Amino acid sequence: MAALGDIIGLRIQEIHETVATESTVINGWQVRNAKFIRVGEYEYLNEWRSLNVGDIWARQGETAFIRRTVTVPHDWAGYRVGLELVTGGEGLLCINGEPYHGVDNNRGYILLTPKADGDETYECEIEIKTGGYWEYLPADQSVPYILSSARLMAIDREMEEAYYDFKVAHESAMVAKSQLLKEAILLAIKDSLYEVDFRDKRSPDFKMQLLRAKKALWEKLSEISFDDCPGTIFLTGHSHIDVAWLWPLKETARKTGRTYSTVAALMDEYPYYHFNCSQVPLFLYLKEHFPSVYERVKARVAEGRFEPIGGTWVEHDTNLISGESMVRQCLYGKKFFQNEFGVDVKVGWLPDVFGDSWALPQVYKKAGIEYFMTAKFHANETNRFPHNTFLWQGIDGTQLFTHIVHDKRTAYNATVRPGDMLAQWDDYIGKLQNPEMLTPFGWGDGGGGPTREMLEYMPRLHNMPGIPKVITGRVHDYFSRIAKNTKNLPVWNGEIYFERHRGTYTSQAKNKKYNRLSELLLREVELFGVLSGGYDKSAVAEAWQTILLNQFHDIIPGSSIHEVYTDSSAQYEQVIQTATNAKNAALNALVQKIDTTGPGVPVVVFSSLSWARSGVVKVDLGDKTKLSKVVNRCGDEMRSQVSGSTLSFVARDIPSCGFSVFYLLKEDDNSRESAFAVDGDTFTTPYYNLTIGEDGSIVRLFDRVNNREVLPECARANVLQVFEDKPCHEEAWDIDVSYQDKVWEFVPDGKPEVTECGDVYLKINRKMKYASSTLWQDIVLYSHTPRIDFITRVDWQERKTMLKAAFPVDIHSTKATYEIAFGAIERPTHRNTSYDQTRFEVSGHKWADLSEANYGVSVLNDCKYGWDIKDNVIRLTLLRSPTYPDPQADMGAHEFTYSLLPHADDWKNGIVQAGYELNVPSVPVTTDNHAGSLGGEHSFISVDAPNVIVDTVKQAEDGNEVIVRLYEAHGARGPVTLSFDRPVASAMETNLLEEDGEGVKCERSSISFNIKPFEIRTFKVSMA
Repeated sequence: MAALGDIIGLRIQEIHETVATESTVINGWQVRNAKFIRVGEYEYLNEWRSLNVGDIWARQGETAFIRRTVTVPHDWAGYRVGLELVTGGEGLLCINGEPYHGVDNNRGYILLTPKADGDETYECEIEIKTGGYWEYLPADQSVPYILSSARLMAIDREMEEAYYDFKVAHESAMVAKSQLLKEAILLAIKDSLYEVDFRDKRSPDFKMQLLRAKKALWEKLSEISFDDCPGTIFLTGHSHIDVAWLWPLKETARKTGRTYSTVAALMDEYPYYHFNCSQVPLFLYLKEHFPSVYERVKARVAEGRFEPIGGTWVEHDTNLISGESMVRQCLYGKKFFQNEFGVDVKVGWLPDVFGDSWALPQVYKKAGIEYFMTAKFHANETNRFPHNTFLWQGIDGTQLFTHIVHDKRTAYNATVRPGDMLAQWDDYIGKLQNPEMLTPFGWGDGGGGPTREMLEYMPRLHNMPGIPKVITGRVHDYFSRIAKNTKNLPVWNGEIYFERHRGTYTSQAKNKKYNRLSELLLREVELFGVLSGGYDKSAVAEAWQTILLNQFHDIIPGSSIHEVYTDSSAQYEQVIQTATNAKNAALNALVQKIDTTGPGVPVVVFSSLSWARSGVVKVDLGDKTKLSKVVNRCGDEMRSQVSGSTLSFVARDIPSCGFSVFYLLKEDDNSRESAFAVDGDTFTTPYYNLTIGEDGSIVRLFDRVNNREVLPECARANVLQVFEDKPCHEEAWDIDVSYQDKVWEFVPDGKPEVTECGDVYLKINRKMKYASSTLWQDIVLYSHTPRIDFITRVDWQERKTMLKAAFPVDIHSTKATYEIAFGAIERPTHRNTSYDQTRFEVSGHKWADLSEANYGVSVLNDCKYGWDIKDNVIRLTLLRSPTYPDPQADMGAHEFTYSLLPHADDWKNGIVQAGYELNVPSVPVTTDNHAGSLGGEHSFISVDAPNVIVDTVKQAEDGNEVIVRLYEAHGARGPVTLSFDRPVASAMETNLLEEDGEGVKCERSSISFNIKPFEIRTFKVSMA
């Protein structure tokens, strides 16, 4: 015997058949195919041809234009009229030349008019691509796309409403947690339909009976008073359009038109519909390419139903970007929303990032972001994150009100079905602290957004028995309400580590290198620009915004298709070229103000770092190869070494954020002794006794200064380890812990050999092979620093393979330290707990360190982010080679440098500075002899605390003041004096948006203040 639920389901299907009172198939379309170049630009493949239902409109990977004039039948007057299109594609319907509504298989019908007059005509043209939201690259060129349905429908709105009433009640019954509640709802439906005669569903009596049954249904449902769910689900519509992922930026521009025209159209129909959008580029694409839709969106923003959110330029990655990049995400993001819409965004919105940096709470709070939503952690492999609503405590102690959406079924793209709502509530572990949970709904990742069905379901679930109460509104209001109503929230202190997607710290290595280089280059453009008298703020802002765009959480992590990285590389290269020109112009302007009179050819060496530094600089001698001697302005000789036409010398004691002048002279005596002793495979330097094995690995490293062995007995360091890298899911994203079950090594292709040995450095070259890949490495030892550089070139031709550099060290410590944005984080070196075990690959920036109380070893790098440190072995992940979604990922040439730096004491003994010095070399500028007001050595800006880093010096966004941003790097506190080379007229502290705060006491050319551990401080300074 059929169950009652099944019987009622059949009845509801019969009701659905009455919703469209009339329908007519629309044939006689015209279609033209094209190759999509960019929005508004196409390569047409054929001329217009006829298209009827059942015909092929395109092949895989094509765009098509489909057009027809549609006329509403005369006798449909008074009806709601909709257009149904089933194509298998993703497109945009324009009516009378204006974007109107998205077209895809999730849309149902597209409303043309809520009440027809009859005989209306609509000039319809659809620009449509093959495939759904996630499809861009053709899977199979032979697969055709067919116009499966095209019809005009006359909709009886009252019957449609009745259909949804019964459908939602029936679905709620079928997912009810108790049998009693299920039977109660089903009986309410059955009893309500008892008087409805289903024999002639087109009769006027049927409609009258059904409308009475609908009213009775809600009366009966309201009488069910048991098994009520105490929770509330706050729904916010969204579409989460990935700025780039399985499609390039140009396709994203089209997605914005499709998605937001749909949002605007549905908002006209559903006055309770609230929607949010978080990313500035999407608004910019809409404004540029779909201006009429943009104006409709602006009107809804003013109304409060289309809600700008996030407060950042894009939904950015947090593990891989610098602290200043986080600041600029907020600065430029919030500035856009304020200027464009008059909206102060206070809700951070990162639903899909692959872990949240410990630096984020401080940055967000100091940028005026008071609340934070993230969502990816439902996909953790091992441990359930223990909170939903909590205070997240950042590296400096700042607490950020945070809510994690934990939806195992649909992530952050809920469907508003009763079963999904109930499952979310059941999975929610913050019921007692906050019984109101946030749920973004709508098709997402590739756009689309909420559907008509979702919007119909939403009000019907407001008071449905057994289902959480469903409400909607502004996300800002949600957060301010729950923040006010929640007490004694738990505190999470530390990063929010995502137990998946560890491969994103390494995938697409070239992209990550460009990011690091661009961040640091723009830092110098701004600093040297300020020092030289100013720079083009709009050009610098544009360059920053390009960097911010490429920090989207599927671009910089390396999880996009190949075309995305072709575009990204071109953008980075333009940034680098423009920034390099601007930096050189600023330095040349400064050089003209410097007194370079003196013996020989002057070289001005600039440093942008906020401490006195020494390091190797390289000068191209051209045809002046006899100039091998270098002296400073006092006549003291510097260590120097010539290789070909390049002169390398140790530029000592370059002042903080300043310069020193050196002079190139002819060598009086060519019998300069080397600083190194070479005895076969053993090398003696001012710092080490070092032995190189036959494969070029380090088999002994004795620290002469600290009188101890760096490596354990019989260990080899700088071993190039190769692993099979075949994760079970999502190749570009994931690394499975099983990768370490088997390990191979690059093997030598010839013996290591000394290629250069002089007064500055000793260079040992080795060539290595593995399968189809070749690696060339220069091991460089210096006379002025204990840092050992490994300058590496790789022709990488492996697939599904990972490369690491391993350094076993004679250090015993239960924790290792890694640099992160604006600070450092300690993580365990053991695998005691399930939380420890999941951290088999972690992120870090310019360095990682393993230290005992009085001695330690650091590994530095210039463009890598993936690490693992277990027990006493430090490993830096150099390359991966996933094949999905980019089959060409990481194939080809790579260049990078990593370094080994043993040291006394722990990482606070100069390692932060060493990481910067590897990444930010001093800059030599060769010039002529001339007088200047600045003298031969000068510091523009300095700070008296070695634990405080001046990270940013820039022009104020609005005004002529100078912005100086610094941070405490060691986790210490105390007084700080920031000094300038000229008198300070006034200074005040600002937030990260450069909004005025409290004034700061000035003493002639300096300001003084106290700083807390890992605190970021920003000052706006007016010079006298």
